[in-house]
Amino acid sequence: MKRISLAIVLAVTLSLSVFVFASPYSSNNLNPANSCCTDDEASVLTPYDCIAAILAGTALLCACRVCSAPPGDGCKGVRPPTEPIDWPLDCRVHDWVVTSVIDPTCHTRGYTIETCSQCNRSRVTNHVFRLRCDFGSGTTCTRCDRVQTISDTNLVFYRRTTGNQAANDGNWGLVPDDIINRLISTFDAQFENIFDYFARPTNNRPVIRYVLDIRAGSVGWASGGTLSGLGLGHILNNPWDTCLMVHELVHNAQAYTGFSGNTGWIVEGIADYGRHLFGMYNAQAGWRLPRYASTQHWTNAFGPTAAFFYWLASPDGFNDANIIRDLNHDIQNGLTGAQANGNWWVNRTTYTVAQLWAQYGAANFDPPPPR
Repeated sequence: MKRISLAIVLAVTLSLSVFVFASPYSSNNLNPANSCCTDDEASVLTPYDCIAAILAGTALLCACRVCSAPPGDGCKGVRPPTEPIDWPLDCRVHDWVVTSVIDPTCHTRGYTIETCSQCNRSRVTNHVFRLRCDFGSGTTCTRCDRVQTISDTNLVFYRRTTGNQAANDGNWGLVPDDIINRLISTFDAQFENIFDYFARPTNNRPVIRYVLDIRAGSVGWASGGTLSGLGLGHILNNPWDTCLMVHELVHNAQAYTGFSGNTGWIVEGIADYGRHLFGMYNAQAGWRLPRYASTQHWTNAFGPTAAFFYWLASPDGFNDANIIRDLNHDIQNGLTGAQANGNWWVNRTTYTVAQLWAQYGAANFDPPPPR
């Protein structure tokens, strides 16, 4: 009987202590700076979990969202998880109303301004991509007076749709202007250089269509000789990595047909070699050709192969300045995959590609950083 009575007393004592110390109002009084509850809110978590979060310094996990007073009595209703503590008391649910629409111009995107009719908070939505310049029959834009550039003539920001291709900007309005401007300035500065170096005469100066690829995990790609894709998620997370489109422009210039047979290392190695030569923002993006490592192989493609190609052309290496340019042009003129993996190297250098790689490894070559 004494044991039962003692258990009852302990239970009552513990329950009272939980009630006193776990009240959502006492949680505000304990540490107002860390509490996520305001005086007119109650926690959607259990009171004990809420106070425990505050005491542990993780008050943001305490989702005090529900108003404890009846709506309409100075109560904001339910505070959305995305809203801050100082969510306006007079705004139960944002009622967004369009208050102005800014039209796009040649240099700036358009957008819509919406304002909440209850709390007067504003937000910007519906970013529309900038207009293309209209040059009419001249070389000066009739709207903004800008003189025509290479990108005005040879670059289109493009959307690819299921079943057809539509010449409009699609989701490009989601990409900040500073990224767009880097893509355009690089294109203007390097398009001619890239196509002079890598294109064959029959594929000279095409119109390049830049597609914003919204697929998860997409980084960049090129196909068809005139189409290049840029991954939306990648460029938003890596805003300085615009020179990946230099890599893709090299692919546009390569425009290989019928070149197959374990030759991907050559195709991608040449493209990254071109990025090193003509990229303008590689340093800001943290991109560079890697130093030789014993774990590498000449067929690793991309960076390792490109660094090997740079050594072949460099006066600090094998010192054959035009070797990669000539390899590229020979592929465009019908060089087969078997030849590119075999006797082409012997005919050009007297060494097999394996022997050249061994010399490259013995040099322990470290390519210079990007300009």
